[in-house]
Amino acid sequence: MILLELQLNNFRQFYGQTPPVKFATGQGNVTVLYGSNGAGKTAVLNSFTWAMYDSVSKGFLFEDQIINKRAIRESAPGATIDAWVQIKFEHLGRQYLLKKLVQAVKGDDGDLVSKGPPLTTLMWAAEDGKWKVETNTADVIGRVLPRDLHTYFFFDGERIERIVQPSGEEQNDIANATKKLLGLEVIERAVRHLGAARKTLEKELEQVGDAATKEILQRKAGIEEQLARVEARSDQATKNLVGQRERQKELKQRLSKLDEVKVDQQRREQLETDLERATDTMTAAKSQLSALLNADAYKAFLSGPSQNFLDLIESLRAKGELPAGIKRQFVDDLLGKYTCICERSLDMNESRSAREAVERWKDKAGLAQVEEKAIRMGGEVRQLRTQQENFWDQSDAQQRRIAADREEISRIQTELEDIGQRLRLSPQEGVKDLEAQFEATVEAIEQANQEIGSAKNDRRRHEEDLRLILLELRKSEQSEGKQQLAQRRLQATLDAISRLQESRGLFESTFRRTLTEKVRSLFAKISYTPYVPEVTETYALRLLESAGGTALPVAASQGENQILSLAFIGAVIDVARDFTRNKEKLPGPEASTYPIVMDSPFGSLGSAYRTQVADKITALADQVILMVTPTQWNGEVANALASRAGKAYVIEYCTTKSDIPSELIDIRGHSYPLVVKSANEFEYSIIREISNG
Repeated sequence: MILLELQLNNFRQFYGQTPPVKFATGQGNVTVLYGSNGAGKTAVLNSFTWAMYDSVSKGFLFEDQIINKRAIRESAPGATIDAWVQIKFEHLGRQYLLKKLVQAVKGDDGDLVSKGPPLTTLMWAAEDGKWKVETNTADVIGRVLPRDLHTYFFFDGERIERIVQPSGEEQNDIANATKKLLGLEVIERAVRHLGAARKTLEKELEQVGDAATKEILQRKAGIEEQLARVEARSDQATKNLVGQRERQKELKQRLSKLDEVKVDQQRREQLETDLERATDTMTAAKSQLSALLNADAYKAFLSGPSQNFLDLIESLRAKGELPAGIKRQFVDDLLGKYTCICERSLDMNESRSAREAVERWKDKAGLAQVEEKAIRMGGEVRQLRTQQENFWDQSDAQQRRIAADREEISRIQTELEDIGQRLRLSPQEGVKDLEAQFEATVEAIEQANQEIGSAKNDRRRHEEDLRLILLELRKSEQSEGKQQLAQRRLQATLDAISRLQESRGLFESTFRRTLTEKVRSLFAKISYTPYVPEVTETYALRLLESAGGTALPVAASQGENQILSLAFIGAVIDVARDFTRNKEKLPGPEASTYPIVMDSPFGSLGSAYRTQVADKITALADQVILMVTPTQWNGEVANALASRAGKAYVIEYCTTKSDIPSELIDIRGHSYPLVVKSANEFEYSIIREISNG
């Protein structure tokens, strides 16, 4: 998809029709719209998403107030006022024209009465030059750039870091985007259809099956009902968790605004961050200790046998039997004692294979191999003793780390409890009330987490029961032809569902791994830090620091989170491009080119990162459209992007105030005003194309 042109009419700040904003493509594929704060940059960003997806960003306030206020005031009562957004774009060699129109009638009291829902039309240019109307607009837009993906291509740079730690709902959006990218919806749809067919076939088998089959199917239906109830419990608990976390966030903000407890609240938030990090550190240490025990704990029990072996070797050396050669008598003595040098029993009744293995050494000429083996084992046993010491050193180190983390967690929890106590006993009723509400959310979050954990355990148990009963159903023998046929058909359906689900899991696993590699590559190109990004199973992004050998989460700054989010967006676009190139994959978006439209793209980045992002941004997408303030543009960003800007516009804000602050943008030696005195009593914005040469 390549954006060609945007035109607005009475849309938010923009009075009347704006000139067509033509976007740069090809070599100089960057388009820049300069504007001061409040001029309408966010409105331009949202004009795309409003028209294409009926969606706006969180920073787009009063989203129901689309029509320009000057247009409303200048209209006579009874007049119809139009506001629209028109976008021209190219996709797979065909040009499209999308227009979304909203109309309202001005009442006698000045209020607007809607003339109905917005009307969206999509036309495409035929080869003969005539424009034809597309009847299925949403379907075409969905194939060009799926709705679930649009927030990665049209976004507010200052809010972009929410991608790093998405809410539950936003995680679902990312997961849905994954399905769109890989065409997994096709598999899911197939599983749903097969699931419906399975129920029909089960009823058929129940009708023709014998009593035992009917009993199995009834038990199966009972387990499925239990599973459905567990899913409902889990979904409700997850919603409660999200709701309580939002409520807790709101209460924290309210507490932090109260002067009398501001310091305590800020300290509490810092402690909560420290607690999360200490908990992660302790979890990582426990995991490493567990891995160490699984791999090397057996070495702790080899001190006795290894010492016995070494004593034996030394004894042989003292007798002159090593390294001169081990006598046949040595083997006979082992067999006579019924104990090997490794202390394994050589009793025929207890370990026949071991005794026979030792007896075979007697047949070997000169027992040279026994000697060689004994000498080599001596070296290995000595090495093993060194490894035992390393094992204990590592184990002790991990234990000390865990103890230190536990102590730190206890200290933080005590301080948190002290803060809570002070707020509970505050003489300010407002503080006490907010604290009581805050503690209620803590308890509710804990309950929700417990419920989610309980549901997860129940789900695992019921799924195992279901697996066993499906196995039982597969093994049940049907005597009549009709029964056998029904069973085979049902089994074929169950097998197909199982294979499709396996395929889905494989595709998703591959996607997450590919996405992680691409995010890491892009982040490393932009960031100066040694941190390594990770995409979790729930599609949350986080940075890890591996100094000291253990990868631990990093409390990333807002700037680092913004870079991480940009890297994620660039990686998503790369995956989508790969999808188009690799035709063997499942059906997905029909595109190989993608735009990025960004408002305030350099948010809170420092100078060095602004340079890095500006330098790499054109590598993230095939077309870049930026809305920036002079502060966001001037300096390193202008130096990096000016030569790549094919088109440039200013959004001129017309204010009714007389004491207008001077705000100019200098482009290639020319100064352009961004704020001017309005020629009338209205405030509005104008878009002007400026020379970029």
